[in-house]
Parts: sequence; structure tokens; C-alpha cells
Amino acid sequence: MKKIIEKLNEWFKKADKKSIVITSLIIFILTSKLVSSLDTNIFEKERKVDVNNIKQHSNLELDSSSSLEKNKSFQDEVPTEISVYVSGEVSNQGVIKLKSGARLNDAITKLGGLTVDADTNKINLAMKLEDGGHYIIPKIGEEIPMGAGDIDNNRGSQSGNNGKIDINMADEVKLQEITGVGPSTAKKIIEYRNKNGKFNSIDDLKNVTGIGKKKFENMKDMIMVK
Repeated sequence: MKKIIEKLNEWFKKADKKSIVITSLIIFILTSKLVSSLDTNIFEKERKVDVNNIKQHSNLELDSSSSLEKNKSFQDEVPTEISVYVSGEVSNQGVIKLKSGARLNDAITKLGGLTVDADTNKINLAMKLEDGGHYIIPKIGEEIPMGAGDIDNNRGSQSGNNGKIDINMADEVKLQEITGVGPSTAKKIIEYRNKNGKFNSIDDLKNVTGIGKKKFENMKDMIMVK
């Protein structure tokens, strides 16, 4: 670099004024173009960085929006209200609506509380209710097909019964799931049970008015006693 400067000084001493002016002008133009080119490259790099930052920011916003939509969709799928049927030893049995996450005690309270005959040792008042469930409150001394005092939300049925219905425990709604049993026959079965006590065997069902041998044959594979 030092040698270049020395040669330029020698040339300037020997050259005339016109040559110096022209040469200086050329150097100025070249220098301007070089600086301009460098500024342009820097600007382009900065612009590219800005564009990339904008794209990344946009992608983050899209991902965030997508997550919010998914969460909203999930929340929409969770019911905020449920309907359950409570029967047995409760003051006003029936179907009621409750907030999602409600407990059995909430349903009983809304239905006026338990009767004096309710066996609270065989129910779990803290159990969480499920939409569409049927919860039966047993009477004192009444055996129910369930374990650990928890009511099954499938109308009091017990796992391990192979889908059979206990005619000593089923209410009118559950009895109507038996082949050939309608509202009238279901009511007669309940009346017979209240009057004569539990069925000792499924054959005793033939003692109920309206249930003959043929009708019994059609339903015997669906029923059981405990």
C-alpha cells in the first residue's frame, strides 16, 4: 500500500493539471460506486433479515392461533351440562340436569334429599356423575350388585354379570330391556317383588301375572337373581 502511495505521489508531481483533474474525477466516481454498492449489499442483507424475522413472527402467530383454535375446539367438545337419572330411595326420583363434574350428592340434594330408608353405606355420595347415567339409591337391607359401595352408572348393573339383568334389583326402566317385558309387565314384576320379597330363582318369575312358560323361555337367558 505504501509503494502504491509513493508511485501516485511521483505521478502527481510529473503529471499536468488536466491529467490530475481527470484522474481524480475517475477515482471519485469509482469510489462512489464502490461505496454505493457496499451500502446496497448491506441494505439487501438487512432487508432479508427483516423479511425472515417477519416470516418467523408470522409463523409463530399462526402456530399460536392454531393452538388456541385446538384448545377452543377441545373445550367445545367437553359438555358443560349433563343429564342423569336418579331413582330408588330419593325424595323425588327423576331425570335432572347438572353442571359437568357434579357429584352424586349434588343430584340427591337437587331431588330433595334421601328418604329415611336409604342405605348410605352402600352408595358413594362423592362419586362423579356421567352424562346419561342412571343411579339407584338402595333401601336399607337391600342387596345391590356392585362393589365398594359405588353405584354403577349403567342402571345399577354389575360388571361380571355377563350382561344379565338382576330381576331382584332392576327398576321398571331396566326391566324393560328384557325381551317381552313392556311397561305393564315391568310394573307387575315390581309389584310382585314388593309384595312377596325377592325372587329365589329366575323360575319364580313365572308366578308373575302375564308371564307364561313361552314368555319365560324367551327371557330366561337375559335374567339372573342374587
